[in-house]
Amino acid sequence: MRLKNLASRTYNPSTDDALREELSFAGIPPCDKYGDDFVLNLTENSEVKTKVIAFWNLWEFRRAWNYWVCTSKYGLPLEYALPLHLNFGKEVRVDGDCGCPSPETRMGFGITCYHIDSVEGLKAFADTLMKVVEDSKFPEIVKNAVGFYYKFVQVCDLPNQGLYKLIGSDMSIIGVLRNTVSGVRYLEKKGSNDILSAVEL
Repeated sequence: MRLKNLASRTYNPSTDDALREELSFAGIPPCDKYGDDFVLNLTENSEVKTKVIAFWNLWEFRRAWNYWVCTSKYGLPLEYALPLHLNFGKEVRVDGDCGCPSPETRMGFGITCYHIDSVEGLKAFADTLMKVVEDSKFPEIVKNAVGFYYKFVQVCDLPNQGLYKLIGSDMSIIGVLRNTVSGVRYLEKKGSNDILSAVEL
């Protein structure tokens, strides 16, 4: 469903309701960190006057007249941007370009801006960001205290603890790790405890 034109010279509370509905459909939480008046001031000179914006998974979401403007200084890597483009390239537009170019035209660099014209496209974009986040959580190789490398095959969430149990390819329990950040390539067990600490290459 194409997004409605919500451009207006004045603020209308019903606009906020419409934007919250669009974000909710995509699974994107609106930003509640700042006060309504602060956000309204941010959008004072925008096409859409609203108290609703979002900052999620290192991306910023702001509504323009009939599309969402999504920006991030980190960008969407090509391996994720290309499948998104193949399925939604006409409504999730690279760099906001109306010509809908492929991410491949950006010479391998991550895409740092999208203009999104439909709620389905917004959801597809949100799902793609979640895949990036999920793929970055756990490295493929874990190193134990004596330098033996495991390629784990299973991750078991320990409820309400923010911890994850790793089970090796030989089905032995390697240890427990805390949630990691993107860029970590392997984890190293230090000392006698069962917490694996992140080691960046």
